[in-house]
Amino acid sequence: MRETKIRHEHREILVHPMRFAIQHRSAHICLAALPLATIEHHAAIAHQAGALGLECCVLDATGDPGTAEMTGKLLPDVLLHSVESREDIRAHLRHSRSAAVFVQSPYPEHYPEWLWTEIYDRHLAYAGYGLNLSTWEQGLYGLETFARARYLLADSPFVAQKYLEHGAKRRQILLAGNPLLWELRNRLSSHRETDDTVLWAPHWTSTWFENARGFARWRETVDVMLSHATNQPSSQMTVRPHPLLRKAVESAATEPGIEVFQQLLALPNVTLSENSMVDDILGASRLLTDGVSIIAYFATTGRPLGVIRDQDSPRFNENGEAICAETRMLADADEIAAWLSAAPAPPDPKLLELSHRLHPTESESPIRLWARHAGVRVDPRGGR
Repeated sequence: MRETKIRHEHREILVHPMRFAIQHRSAHICLAALPLATIEHHAAIAHQAGALGLECCVLDATGDPGTAEMTGKLLPDVLLHSVESREDIRAHLRHSRSAAVFVQSPYPEHYPEWLWTEIYDRHLAYAGYGLNLSTWEQGLYGLETFARARYLLADSPFVAQKYLEHGAKRRQILLAGNPLLWELRNRLSSHRETDDTVLWAPHWTSTWFENARGFARWRETVDVMLSHATNQPSSQMTVRPHPLLRKAVESAATEPGIEVFQQLLALPNVTLSENSMVDDILGASRLLTDGVSIIAYFATTGRPLGVIRDQDSPRFNENGEAICAETRMLADADEIAAWLSAAPAPPDPKLLELSHRLHPTESESPIRLWARHAGVRVDPRGGR
């Protein structure tokens, strides 16, 4: 059986594509869900699993009513199964004969300890909750979650190498690509040109580890956005704030700048997003953000991308810095205003090429690649 070689920075990483493909497993997977916006990654997995004829369920192990609400919105055709104890999850796994439990978050505090206990080593699968651009290596590659996962779906050679450096075994890692990015590229290929719509995706983090400041520059940006939207009433703007920022705005918090933010959202040509990130990206002609993961997702469109960073902003990893080198860096209000007033440019072929090189996806979906890797039966007449 051949091993696949991943070349990364003049090193070759051996990843075993079908180490477990000796016996076929039951065609069922579980998605351990949380009431967080990252549930759209589970929706991508469910869509790809459904196309292959795989049975799929959503597991609610926290009892938070928000989980059922978000599942109903983004995974309306997937059965929601509540588990409240170690005995519940053990019985469910035994009854469903699930091949894997994909977790939405790798952080231990997000699920009950008994869930981790039952899925470690044998069932645990992780496909990411975003494209990793930050330098927080312990949280992105060094957790017990990664060391004890049965399957780690890496979105890039960079991430595969980082898992290895932090102790994961080659047999755990599959360079399958990011499921949500695969969905975006698949839909983008048949998506019509969009009218000029600015997507503003402001971040929330005010601090970031050793940095005195975090990524957030929305306070410095919101006045510029209000001025632009007011003076250009025919232009369209979609605002997709970080969930914590959105909560502050909707609760009318006393944070400086919140009142201006609310004035912006009250304008008729400004829309507060109710869509998934993929839908927002498809509907935007350009992106303005101080955020993180969305930079890499939007890069695959090749469309104009303005990243708000100054000398105090945290640095990105090598993938993030490479993408930023091909985009517009905006350090202050004047530069942001000039970027907003400029006519939208056509897709940049260099940015497109870079996106596909840094975060490759195959013609077959990540879940089809995983199913082959894991020896899971799929409908041969199913989709990619």
